[in-house]
Amino acid sequence: MGQRMFTAIHPPSEIVQTLGELVEPRRGIDENLRFTAERLWHVTLAFMPDVTTDCEDRIDEMLAETAQTIAPFDIELAGGGAFPNAAEAKVLYLGIGAGRDEVIRLQQRARNVANNAGTRVDSTDPVPHLTIARTGRRAINATKWLQVLDAFPALRWRVEAISLVASHRGHGPTRHEVLGTHRLTGRG
Repeated sequence: MGQRMFTAIHPPSEIVQTLGELVEPRRGIDENLRFTAERLWHVTLAFMPDVTTDCEDRIDEMLAETAQTIAPFDIELAGGGAFPNAAEAKVLYLGIGAGRDEVIRLQQRARNVANNAGTRVDSTDPVPHLTIARTGRRAINATKWLQVLDAFPALRWRVEAISLVASHRGHGPTRHEVLGTHRLTGRG
């Protein structure tokens, strides 16, 4: 059995700090929500639930090649959302406003990299987002929480790199290990 991995866009430290300041006063208000740790914040491009060791190197190499063909671009976190929906939410997130089309194209490229490297990609249709909180086993009506997230100011930054990340779960908190980061060096 392989390990859980994903490709991702990581927000820069100043965005993490600003978003952290917006989220912090809300942690612990609702016992039904577990807010995501700041160190885990990212925009997923492709989730791979079972990557074997031999596929890992191919994915990283192909991701590096792909990054050389993509120009840096601007994105913004704006507006709240919920999976599967607001009335039965299990996940709360901030969506991608500006740059959404670029992120969707990048998600498709990352999924192709994983498939071509010989690993399975999560089959769900990716919605560009950054996860803010999760419920436990029970879904909640998140309408009020979405209003809170909608009131957050848009947070904009320039995407200049993509990463391959291993997700370690088990005893203790989830840990993400960045295995490779590749600068976007294509021409726009």
